[in-house]
Amino acid sequence: ETSRKLQRLLAWSEAQGGKVSRCVNVTWSSAWGFHVVTHTPLRKGVHYLAVQESSMLTADVLGSTAAPDFVHPDERLALALLAERYKGEQSFWHAYLELLPKRMESILYFNKKEMEFLKGSPVHKYGVQKRAEFERFYRRVKSKMKDIFPSLTKADLKWAWAMVLSRGLPHPETGMPFLLQFMTW
Repeated sequence: ETSRKLQRLLAWSEAQGGKVSRCVNVTWSSAWGFHVVTHTPLRKGVHYLAVQESSMLTADVLGSTAAPDFVHPDERLALALLAERYKGEQSFWHAYLELLPKRMESILYFNKKEMEFLKGSPVHKYGVQKRAEFERFYRRVKSKMKDIFPSLTKADLKWAWAMVLSRGLPHPETGMPFLLQFMTW
């Protein structure tokens, strides 16, 4: 099943103008998940993957009114991701979305004991900060965006936030976050 999903993603990416060099293989394994492997040493200046900007998932898919000023760029991208996920097979990015993990190891999901273990480390401070940011984000969205996301659950929003934190990249020109179809791991 995963192999078919991967083939759909590659076909979708190619249809959008994306290219994968013959020097690399996009594959799946139980140990590594979805990943890209090179068959030759990487060389400076050689392009191994090419992606069209139109196939990058950005917050722009929400439109101008769906995420008002109280939502920060990363949060806006998380809402865009969630909106596309809710569309299911109707989403333009469905081939990408179906390969994203349903749940992941993220500090957002750590329990009290796991957080306690990290106490005193920079990771603990980061985790406390990101968990607090998520709680504020969830409260703002839940109270102010009921019309746009009537069936929003905390678990769904946490998933989208975790995906953006772990896979979001800044656009080289605008700095705005986006998700790239080859970043599913």
